[in-house]
Amino acid sequence: MQSATAIAHPNIAFIKYWGNRDDALRLPLTGSLSMNLAGLQTRTHVSFDSGLETDQLVLNGAVQTGAGVERVSKFLEVVRSLI
Repeated sequence: MQSATAIAHPNIAFIKYWGNRDDALRLPLTGSLSMNLAGLQTRTHVSFDSGLETDQLVLNGAVQTGAGVERVSKFLEVVRSLI
């Protein structure tokens, strides 16, 4: 099983981009001006388990369903294609 963990600091946008160039991947059309908050962090862990039939999303200990899982799965398909 392959896995990875990422830690990121929250980002506050002062000048927000307008629109997406890729709606599925949520990539911005234009740039923005923002800053990160070093005192706070988020932690994301991903495990690829070939024994599972579908992707599972757990957020703060609660299993998620619906559109959120679908969006994460689309992104994970891109990652899986690279490994």
